[in-house]
Amino acid sequence: MASKPPTRPPPPPKSAESLRTIGNEAHTTDDQGRVITKKEALDRALWAEALGWTEEIRDANGSRRQLAHPPNIKIAMDLKQLLDGKAAVATEVAPQGPSVAARVRALAVERLNALANKHTEKPDAERYLAEQS
Repeated sequence: MASKPPTRPPPPPKSAESLRTIGNEAHTTDDQGRVITKKEALDRALWAEALGWTEEIRDANGSRRQLAHPPNIKIAMDLKQLLDGKAAVATEVAPQGPSVAARVRALAVERLNALANKHTEKPDAERYLAEQS
């Protein structure tokens, strides 16, 4: 009797497809009862961040005041390029100190040196001088 070959699980969905599917899900509704998708809510948040926005907060005394968030020029430029059909320019991230590989290498060297120093017998200076005379 032949057994069935093991079945493989389906491949995971591609990230872009998954994001589109999740983006089309309902997020909330507006005052008129219209469904706002997660994608639309994200778009509105991006526009608000690009153009700047204000919010009403309570300070330590409990009084209300307006807090203004300035426009984010980087997001505004990215939105403009996206609307013009251009690809967003990738920004380079400045290195923040030594790389992970360099830190691991330095740690390994430090540990190996400590191990070597621990197991090597260093001659006593007085005994060495006595033997030399």
